[in-house]
Amino acid sequence: MKQLTIIYSSWWGNTRLVVDKISEILHTFAIQVELLNASVAKSQDLVKTPHMLLAAPTYDHGILHAPMDRLLLWAQDIDLSGISFAIVWLWDEKYDQEYTVEAAPILESFVTSHGGILLHESLKINKSPVGQLDTVELRTKDYGKQMTSV
Repeated sequence: MKQLTIIYSSWWGNTRLVVDKISEILHTFAIQVELLNASVAKSQDLVKTPHMLLAAPTYDHGILHAPMDRLLLWAQDIDLSGISFAIVWLWDEKYDQEYTVEAAPILESFVTSHGGILLHESLKINKSPVGQLDTVELRTKDYGKQMTSV
């Protein structure tokens, strides 16, 4: 059975809602999923399984949500070679139209600069994810197929 660790950061619960849906869908691919909140994660959790998913919102004019940002700061010396990653990020353009897309580039840059492999294009969710869970499901099924073939 394939294993995946999802490390997420969520302030109002929207990111948690999305990773719960992703976890549910990946179970249908016989993928064992562990959810780990970035507020309690340690840098070594980034290498816990050969497949990882990082999920976080963008806050405060392009800043990565604080718990995920702290985790990445603690993990500056980590080697992610051979580990595949998917990225999920949320934002709401009504709060800041100029810096809405910063979480994905920050997470993607961290993964690739530390030797990790981006297995799938980042899933980007604007505004409330509730009306977008069908898109989350379709993209997660694509990711599940890719992950099981690796």
